[in-house]
Amino acid sequence: MKIAFTSCMSTASYATSQPVWATVAEQTPDVLVLLGDSVYIDCPPQADGFGHPHPSDDAYNDNDFATHLHGLYQRQLNVPEFKALIAGEHLQTYAIWDDHDFLWNDADSRNARSPQHMGQAIISGNLLGCWRTALKLHGQGFPAATNDAAIWRNYAGYFEKGRYDNAMPGYSHVQLAEAIHLHLTDGRSWRNRDQLLGQAQRTQIEAQLSAFPDAVHIIASGSTFRRTGRSGWQDCAVDRDWLLSLASQYRILMISGDVHRNEFLQPMACGPNNRLFYEVTASGAAVNFNPFHWDAADPGNSGLNYSQKFGLLDFHDDEVEVTLFDHGKTNSELEKKPYRQISISTW
Repeated sequence: MKIAFTSCMSTASYATSQPVWATVAEQTPDVLVLLGDSVYIDCPPQADGFGHPHPSDDAYNDNDFATHLHGLYQRQLNVPEFKALIAGEHLQTYAIWDDHDFLWNDADSRNARSPQHMGQAIISGNLLGCWRTALKLHGQGFPAATNDAAIWRNYAGYFEKGRYDNAMPGYSHVQLAEAIHLHLTDGRSWRNRDQLLGQAQRTQIEAQLSAFPDAVHIIASGSTFRRTGRSGWQDCAVDRDWLLSLASQYRILMISGDVHRNEFLQPMACGPNNRLFYEVTASGAAVNFNPFHWDAADPGNSGLNYSQKFGLLDFHDDEVEVTLFDHGKTNSELEKKPYRQISISTW
């Protein structure tokens, strides 16, 4: 089994062509995992060219927000290379979200539950569901217009108890093969200062790990584990320590996005038996800007460094071969070192 993964694409940057998807197709993956920021609601500023205000603006009309976000997803589905890739009947495509397709940069549940923005968060959650359905149907079935009922599910009376929680995507689990399990996390809906996933997701994930103790468990996360601050797991102490505790008991490999670069850092030894926790980051599929500082004076040239990046996990025999690609080149070509391989039997 081969699993491709990446994150961060913007039709404001690459609207008519996104070459990365043709390169992904050349690797003939069985599974594609999109790790968030599949569209950029807020960045670059006024990305759709229609002068919509920033979504954090308290006066932003919810109907305009829905039109803006619906258009971003529709344009991404229409990018030729992406459309051709996900149309393949052999490919299973899964997606999670991160901050830029949730609300805006570093937004979390405190923003989403506010009176000014809960309606927008519910619209975002519903449109993520529509996006996931279209990916499952190989590019078909996305709502043709913003008056589709699927976009407004749970919107009426959204301050009623439970409406927000019901509209959020939450956690889902996919058994890809007998001993390969994919965990699609929601790192935005219940995120706050201390927790990234929240208690309900932690309980659900624990149950699946316990049910399949000998499997390889792939945790799909929009945020990287190693990064500190609002963009990573390190300052969310409850969930950080919880995941490291699980990594001392089970084979856990995190695939993450967000940062517009590829990374495969030294694995972390966890618990008294020093079982290893692996994280591989692939980010920057089709963007031309740095996520941490937008330079309007140079939107394209140096920004090319942030695009055409993805990762590949190739499960064969008793090993996982990890390869990172940048502009069609593999990590071994770029870094002059062999592919990284993980031995499942000694993990």
